[in-house]
Amino acid sequence: MTPETLKILIVDDHMLMRNMVENYCKAMGLINLEQCSGGEQVLKAVAAKSFDLILMDWGMPDMSGLEVLKALRANSKNDKTAIVMVTAESEDSRLIEALEAGATSYLVKPFSQEDFEKKIKNVLGWLKKQRE
Repeated sequence: MTPETLKILIVDDHMLMRNMVENYCKAMGLINLEQCSGGEQVLKAVAAKSFDLILMDWGMPDMSGLEVLKALRANSKNDKTAIVMVTAESEDSRLIEALEAGATSYLVKPFSQEDFEKKIKNVLGWLKKQRE
């Protein structure tokens, strides 16, 4: 598992946020990237192929990120997929709700590239342990 081979899905209904996350990923050497703008797209993309890491917004118009997270975690095929909620939802109760639903980690907007890299490095460590 190398940064270049990791398959990453970036999910946000705002194109600028998707592009910013993509640029942060590329700065870390993560280059195998795809984007989705909504929950239904995510479910279709994950049904068609597997991803190692999904970076997903909470607030989307068609389905919330939490709904998508629960749908993904309901399928054991996704047990070893890291799912990070990337969201403006910063209340502790929301963080707990996401973690209980199966989120691997949580990143609150706005965030710096440094914060992003720290969080993703931790998640990649989790992913490596899951795949051993």
